[in-house]
Amino acid sequence: MLIGATLLQSTVLPAFNINYVHPDLMLVIILTWSFLYDFRQAAGWAFAGGILLDMLSPAPFGVFSAGLIAVAWLGSFWRDRFSGGAWLAAVLLILPYSIFYNILTLLLVGAPFSWRFAFLRVIFPAALLDVPAMAIVLPLALWLTRYQRRADLTIG
Repeated sequence: MLIGATLLQSTVLPAFNINYVHPDLMLVIILTWSFLYDFRQAAGWAFAGGILLDMLSPAPFGVFSAGLIAVAWLGSFWRDRFSGGAWLAAVLLILPYSIFYNILTLLLVGAPFSWRFAFLRVIFPAALLDVPAMAIVLPLALWLTRYQRRADLTIG
């Protein structure tokens, strides 16, 4: 799943950009995972997904892993709080998490940049594009979680 998400994010999604910004599928998946499972599982996925992104990026190695692990940790505070009507809240939570993640990764890269330009042209637009991605990924993850738990009950 992570390899597919990495390839999608690195090859297909850039073709659907708005002013060179596209959704961050790996961030959406990791945040969704941290909402549904415990931090150890989310951190494992974040580390693996981050390593895959780090291998395809010219940024210093470990930038994406560190950012995704931080998001997994923060997202784990919301674990098991999204059922039924709280779906919209979970989808909208991607906004502050995406802003945090993008600021953190920019700081970890260590290159000089204009805060105003970065926020207005990259960070905020990326966060806005992550909302519809979360609206697609979260229901799929909820369905998969219910299906998995049902299968666990019938196997045992």
